[in-house]
Amino acid sequence: RDIFFAYFLGAGIHSDIFFIASKIPNLFRRITAEGAFTSSFLPVYSGLLNGKNSKIAEEFSKLIFVILLILLTILTIILEIFMNELILLIAPGFQENQELLNQIIILSRFTILFLPIISIVALFGAMLNASGKFAPFAFTPIILNVCLVIACLFIAKNMTIKSFPLAIALPVSGIIQLLFILFFSFKYKLISKDFFNFLKLKKRKLLKFSKLLNVTMKRFFPAMLSGGIFQINILVDTLLASFLGVGAVSFLYYADRLVQLPLGVIGVALGTALISSLSRPEILKNKIKTAIQFEQSLKICVYFSIPAMLALLFFSEIIVNALFKRGNFGSYESEQTTFALICYSLGIPFLIMTKSCQAVFLASGKTYRIMLISLFQLIANIILSLILMKHLFHGGIALATSISTFLEFRDKDKCQTMLTKTIM
Repeated sequence: RDIFFAYFLGAGIHSDIFFIASKIPNLFRRITAEGAFTSSFLPVYSGLLNGKNSKIAEEFSKLIFVILLILLTILTIILEIFMNELILLIAPGFQENQELLNQIIILSRFTILFLPIISIVALFGAMLNASGKFAPFAFTPIILNVCLVIACLFIAKNMTIKSFPLAIALPVSGIIQLLFILFFSFKYKLISKDFFNFLKLKKRKLLKFSKLLNVTMKRFFPAMLSGGIFQINILVDTLLASFLGVGAVSFLYYADRLVQLPLGVIGVALGTALISSLSRPEILKNKIKTAIQFEQSLKICVYFSIPAMLALLFFSEIIVNALFKRGNFGSYESEQTTFALICYSLGIPFLIMTKSCQAVFLASGKTYRIMLISLFQLIANIILSLILMKHLFHGGIALATSISTFLEFRDKDKCQTMLTKTIM
């Protein structure tokens, strides 16, 4: 996907427009749904499902689905209305270029439609993960990538907004992903035909699940604040890069995508498996079993993350040139992306291990700890970025992210101390 982006859009004004527009749905979906809502919902749902209460688990997930759908619809409408103000907040550096700003706003009105769809996909994906069926949800990003690659083929040189087909492809891919994930939800009997009959959702059922809903919401709000802080931390890179001129946002994007490869393959995969496993009542109530699984997860993280870091550090130029240097992506773009990649790569081991630490906190319901640690990282990242970008430009922003990630991991190391005391 990113090879196609580099070839057709390069690393300049056309790519900057799409990367900023696509950040908005990804930002809010991880705050409201994929991150906060599903992580707070999954342990409760997993407890019901593994407690052999499949019918009750379905009824509870239906209630959560209705609440999530209402919230996402309201949020999407609000974001559509205040899109102009939101873009100014995310990329204030482009404020003086009104034409560029208008193009970002136009694309964002389409990309934001991806938010409610993919958030629902994430909810059903969490249900499948809780049942031990990881493959369907893991496959959904492939659908997104295929749609974006096909959309690249419709990009024409005479287009005013060259990335417009990509903005259309986002909600289209979301619909396909939703149909795909629903098929497997029905196949594994996690939902029935009555699931979408909202008329059967009566006040009696709301009272029935009031305790479970209360537990979910107590986890949700700290997780939402934590997710918000974490996503704002990611947006800091884009916000500050917008002041460095056209291209800086794209340099950081392409470099970050290469860092996301080991993070997704190792960190996210381990974190997803770990939180699903720890959410099982027989493990969550046994602290020694929890400690053993966490320790095994960290060992796997170290074993794979350090070689990944070294590979991206020492072969960064070769990797960037091999993947991106073609079409509209020239030597200058390659050099600047390589510089950002080197700076980002230093934080890979800590970024990966942090995912396992988060899984322990989420499974145990201690989401407020993640919130406090994320707030600390946000402040550190902003301060370091402002200092380093004066000397290293966009590379300084990437380096600040790596350093703040290391500081975040050091804080989350309290989790390891807690587990060590448990085993003792």
